[in-house]
Amino acid sequence: MRSIFASIVRSIVRSIVPGIVALTALLVLGAPSVEADTLGAQPEASAGGRLASARVEVGAIYTLRVSTAGESDGGFFKVATPCVPAIATHTNASFDGDTYVAQQGFAETEIAAQSYVLTAADFPLRVDALEMIFYGDTTVETTTEWSAMIWRGLPSTGTNLLTLSSDGISVPHLVLPPGNEGANVQVFIDPGDPIIVTDDGTHTFSIGYRIDAHNNPAANQCTAASPANSNVFPCTDVTGLQSSTGNWLKGLNCGLFGCPPNGGWARFSALSAGCRPSGDWVMRATYMPSFATAEVSNVTCQDGIDNDCDGFTDCDDPNCGADSICALVGVGNPGDAESAPGALGLSVTSPLPPAGEEIRFTLPFAGRARVELYDASGEIVARLLDASRPAGPQSVAWDGRGNDGARVAPGVFFVRLADDRGNFAVRKLVIIR
Repeated sequence: MRSIFASIVRSIVRSIVPGIVALTALLVLGAPSVEADTLGAQPEASAGGRLASARVEVGAIYTLRVSTAGESDGGFFKVATPCVPAIATHTNASFDGDTYVAQQGFAETEIAAQSYVLTAADFPLRVDALEMIFYGDTTVETTTEWSAMIWRGLPSTGTNLLTLSSDGISVPHLVLPPGNEGANVQVFIDPGDPIIVTDDGTHTFSIGYRIDAHNNPAANQCTAASPANSNVFPCTDVTGLQSSTGNWLKGLNCGLFGCPPNGGWARFSALSAGCRPSGDWVMRATYMPSFATAEVSNVTCQDGIDNDCDGFTDCDDPNCGADSICALVGVGNPGDAESAPGALGLSVTSPLPPAGEEIRFTLPFAGRARVELYDASGEIVARLLDASRPAGPQSVAWDGRGNDGARVAPGVFFVRLADDRGNFAVRKLVIIR
């Protein structure tokens, strides 16, 4: 595609709390064509506008790529890794240009979502990215305000782990030129501030996209669809509905005749025939199943390998030179084999909610013990213990706060236990939302 169409790459880096957001709008220029409207798209529709749709063939896709990492081109993802991410989706449509159905009745504040039922063995998992296709057949440049979301469990009853909303500054709105244009809105998650999804008992996680503000909304979106020639809409596929229970809509409250009646969350299976889209939402999530939360032993930082899939080079071997985490570990006895005579023992629960917990450890000899928490750059975040302790198993309480008294933000950290004989043990700790 790049060999045929010209491309323009614009890169903007701005700060956002927490961390840094790097934004890249990758524009692949081309002229997509519109098929005959086999679904009979209407300029207006009742019952929340759910009847308005258009079948479109998109030959080139604009990509809006938003990352919560410091580099929008995947800098955090360049670490070599034997770990293979998985894709969760209900659609078989291409995200690089395909035939879609633009849901032109989609109203402001409505949410398109998918839920994915996995196995208990897949949890905890780390969500790395999410994507959705939008389309506009417009006569003017359009600006669409949007949000992306991730839930533990179902979107209707689960726990929200992420809501990232465009503001036109740190997170760009979706801006498309006039014409028949498709867009893939991608969100990449910074591994340094990971989104770890634990199992809520349903073996499910969900993602969704919301239109916060149309470019030119209808005055009453319960009785009329927003004009198709000046707005952008989310898309479903054209190959038939593969999962009526895994696709969701959170609709406006338009009364008994709304989609769904009285608004709120509904699976496609619960929507009436006149409201239900004929295909699956064109959205997907990239995730790392069975996310490893403990470093793999006997691997050097110098080999550049991420064996435990955390997005960082492993640092289990002390011969790692200037690497910040390896400098933290030092050159003493790593103390990793807790069963060895005289070895330190250190145990942490990971992933860990931000409220903290007890850090359990074992000292083979009485003496001074230090327990400290470091961030991924090797900076000390919290000193939990620096005192004389007896030999044997024991613990130190941690309330989830750093040395500054503030709660530690979600992310990847390292707990280090050291005694006064030069022995130490290090464990990775992932703090989740």
